[in-house]
Amino acid sequence: MTQILHKVNLTFLSVPLFLIFLTQFISPFVLHAQKTVEFRINGIASNIGDMDGFGSGDSDPQWNYEVVDNTFGISGNDNIELSGTNCPGIRSHVNTFFAQQYDCELPTSFNFIFRGFEDDGLGSDANSGDRTFTFNTSTLITTGSTTWRNVHGGSGWVEVRASGTTCSVGLNTAASTQGSGSVRYQIRLQYRVLGTSLCHDECNDPYVIPTAAEFDCGPTQISTPLNINISALEPADASQFSHTMAGISCTYDGSSAEDIWLRTTIPDSTGGVIIQFENNGGCNATFCQTNITYAWYTSSNGTCSGLEYRGCDAVSCFIGCSDGQIRVDGRAGEDVWVRIWEEDDQGFNITINQITPTAPADRCYTAMPVSNIGCNYQATSPTTGPYAEPDLTTWTDLAHPDLNPNTCSSCICQDGDNDPSTNTVWSSNENLVWYTFTQDQSGPFDITVLNMTCVGGANTAQLGVFTNSGTPQSPTCDLSTETGMGCSVGVGTVTLNLPNLPAGDYILVVDGNAGAECEWTFLSNTILELRMLSFNAYYSHAESAILLDWEVHQDDENEFFFIERSVDGYTFEEIASLFSEEGKSVYTFIDEDYPNNDYIYYRIKAIDHHGVIDYSEVRVVRNINKDLETSGIHDIYPNPTSSDLHIPMTVGAPQTSVGISIIGIDGRLIKSSPSKWFDEGYHILTMDVSDLDQGLYYARIEFGGDIIMRKVQVL
Repeated sequence: MTQILHKVNLTFLSVPLFLIFLTQFISPFVLHAQKTVEFRINGIASNIGDMDGFGSGDSDPQWNYEVVDNTFGISGNDNIELSGTNCPGIRSHVNTFFAQQYDCELPTSFNFIFRGFEDDGLGSDANSGDRTFTFNTSTLITTGSTTWRNVHGGSGWVEVRASGTTCSVGLNTAASTQGSGSVRYQIRLQYRVLGTSLCHDECNDPYVIPTAAEFDCGPTQISTPLNINISALEPADASQFSHTMAGISCTYDGSSAEDIWLRTTIPDSTGGVIIQFENNGGCNATFCQTNITYAWYTSSNGTCSGLEYRGCDAVSCFIGCSDGQIRVDGRAGEDVWVRIWEEDDQGFNITINQITPTAPADRCYTAMPVSNIGCNYQATSPTTGPYAEPDLTTWTDLAHPDLNPNTCSSCICQDGDNDPSTNTVWSSNENLVWYTFTQDQSGPFDITVLNMTCVGGANTAQLGVFTNSGTPQSPTCDLSTETGMGCSVGVGTVTLNLPNLPAGDYILVVDGNAGAECEWTFLSNTILELRMLSFNAYYSHAESAILLDWEVHQDDENEFFFIERSVDGYTFEEIASLFSEEGKSVYTFIDEDYPNNDYIYYRIKAIDHHGVIDYSEVRVVRNINKDLETSGIHDIYPNPTSSDLHIPMTVGAPQTSVGISIIGIDGRLIKSSPSKWFDEGYHILTMDVSDLDQGLYYARIEFGGDIIMRKVQVL
């Protein structure tokens, strides 16, 4: 048979170890550098003479300059003026006035705009006007150069001319011989390109985002800090659509070539991640509004050639907005690719601040094999799209059988207690989580939930089993086309038992009724291939031990029975074995050396003559003798409860004062009982909670000088 106890092995991406965030305490870092283009002035020259004819001919020559990239319109400018200078000649001047980061391709070309003139207190003379020099990136700029280079090669001087009084000497060897009345302004323009080629606009070269922290059942989660700056400033390139357009059903405008790709691994115990980013602007249209659109994919073969579209969304924000969120889904350990673009065909610049895990199995396609611990905190309910949670009106009749015909002739699944005043009905879906399992052969099936606790909504949970026309790895995700095999509603210990479930693949859904947030432990999900007539486990006061007994059919071909024990209901160890005896149907085992845990779990493994291994269902025994030799409060019971709450304790010192109060989850005192004095020994303190409303509370126990808090669920 197929065992349903499942543990996911997380496979990390092939990235350096320092990129993998194992805790939230890693300092933020910038994951990728970018190519940076810098321009500087390195030297100026002029042959200008005195424009005004006074004194010794002092002049004030000025150089104005600007660089503009021809693709994105990014510019940088500055100027230099030499006051009271007679025939300045060549002067040393170094000024880096343009530095721009580019994520992908460099601009196709740059314009250098240069003007020279004489500007003193008596007026502006010998003005050359703006002259534009265009430098083609592919032919005149050597990318990857970390040292300064002249733009034109050789001496690198750029020159403009004007009419006016000149000096009588030449300026430099790179300039032609001056002519009378022709003033020259010269400037040496240099560039360098820093960083490597890091164009992440293709699926096969994405930004690799470190794996987020694992999901921890509860209302809050750990966020992994990132601080990654990303720009998308690149020319349109139709070839980029080879992995992006197929399957996209987004209705957002534009197909924008200004895009980037991310890739991350979905962490264990998780069904997706939220990537939070800050919008830094960067769009270059007249009316600049950044509409960040994204689509996400998983892959059937782990590469871009096997991309499978999963969904898309958009974050629309005007200038000044920040902290957008990109939510993507995937199975634990699965790689997810995310394509991000600007809806209106504009560039953009964002900073990815952090990544946070989302609820496990929150979408049908992220359904996982049943594991022992689950919850639906942060699970969501999209109403449209391929992964929307099902509307009950679309389910087949068998999906919600009438389990309480005496009180309701057309109700869907309900608690079946025949009490209309307390009846709980499965009426809607708000925060489903999804699981898959396989029934290897037709037979009985049961799924038991231990300690189902819920907060909010109807304070109950609901479970349902449906057929699955797909596979466990790729479930159908459309329950309107599937058959419901049975359901259950409740809290505390909830059991869904199906007397005869045909062999096949199935979907199990758990939902918080009316939006309740719940957590639970799956105690068993058992196909009774062992065909036991009975299996019991209980504590025997007479034996001061835990007794197991089971009965099987006499015609079974079992050869060995192995007794397995667990302290968590998940990981079992073999503690004993028995030979099967011909004609014998009833077997017993006494466990005298059981562990000192709150609950102890048992199951029977049988091996027949053919080597086939079968398992019984799991039984749980509450250890009522736990810590009796130690002074203190033991586990309160029953929990959940609708009447009395029992607080067992061992008093180690005479005349110990013990009191109990019930506290609401908001911290308010609900009720309390007077403190009592107890002598040494084992005692049980009881409090009536039948007058409390259904919900979650805390029992505050004052034991001597200690304060002990226990969570209590009232039904």
